[in-house]
Amino acid sequence: MNKISKYMVYVYIAPIIVSLYFIYNTGYLLGDFRSYSYSLDFTEASSIFLFYILPLLFIYYMVKISGHVYIYDCENKRLDVIFFRLLLLTGVITLLFGANQIGQVAQSGFSGLMIKIASKLNPLAILPLLTFSAISHRKFLVSVLIVIFFSYMQHSLQGIFISILCIGAYYIVNNKINKITLNFLFLLPLIFIGPLLDLISYVYTLRNEMRGVAFDSNEILSLAIGRISTTSSLIEILHNNYFSQSVSDFFSLGIMLERLLGITLFDTTSPSNIFNLAIVGQDAGYSIFMGMPGFLAFLMKGDITSFIFNVIIISLVLVSIYLLIPVFNRRYRIVAFFLIMYLSFLSFDVWEISIAFQTVVLWRIILLFNNLSFRRI
Repeated sequence: MNKISKYMVYVYIAPIIVSLYFIYNTGYLLGDFRSYSYSLDFTEASSIFLFYILPLLFIYYMVKISGHVYIYDCENKRLDVIFFRLLLLTGVITLLFGANQIGQVAQSGFSGLMIKIASKLNPLAILPLLTFSAISHRKFLVSVLIVIFFSYMQHSLQGIFISILCIGAYYIVNNKINKITLNFLFLLPLIFIGPLLDLISYVYTLRNEMRGVAFDSNEILSLAIGRISTTSSLIEILHNNYFSQSVSDFFSLGIMLERLLGITLFDTTSPSNIFNLAIVGQDAGYSIFMGMPGFLAFLMKGDITSFIFNVIIISLVLVSIYLLIPVFNRRYRIVAFFLIMYLSFLSFDVWEISIAFQTVVLWRIILLFNNLSFRRI
């Protein structure tokens, strides 16, 4: 396994291990469920860990096998230039017109149209793509600042989080580092846990002030771990019944068609809809991540036919996203896919996956209009 692959495994697996350790030792869940006491034993913790790992392995091998399919790829030296310009465009739009804030009604008129264009180009997905391109250090830094600014205008922490992950990946890809240095990088969050918590507390305070929400800095560790891990949601779903039978039989197909074509052919009531309605209510203005394991556990409690159908549709969409991602270097296709999809996998709200699908389709259309050379793998 090469260094960048180890890094990607680390960013996916480390939050799971830390969250299980925290729950096991404190007797409390994390994040939005931090007031819930829970006794986690080693056997259940191991089962939960496997419940996380197996779907990720399935996706990994699924996209790896699909990589043998003949597609038109776009290895071209202009790739980083085009996507850097697209990111600059989103930055200018955000500076002039703002961004749709989390939990707020979308703007209308010309400004709303421009904001929607920036959102569909998806800066939080462009940055991971540029991470594996031939972009210069200076332009990459500018790209990171644009993504953080975009996230700030959305009153969200997602841009900061994905920027940190991309900086780590960019450093590993563009520097010759040995195993000792790599392991040291993995230990940095633990070594500097004090200053890191202070920084996270400041960021959370800033975000919550913008949203007008109270914030207790004593809960920062639980909030921070809960933000990057959905272990608590999985435990909550496993031990409670949230009317799983109410999930629409063809919600995933309905969501994808509505996102791409703008037409509603099937009911789109998804597990995330039902779960969040039960936990936070209709007018909360925010949502709780189910995560991939929580999503699967929720579906498993319902109709088995619906489970199989929606898993197949989502799997096909994920393969399509993987094949459509334009990469400067094909050996980074899989790690680029998992970095681009990190936030979508963290929430595993099918609407988020549909946005990623729409984004890569839009990217390919733009590349076609830019007359990039295409060739068969």
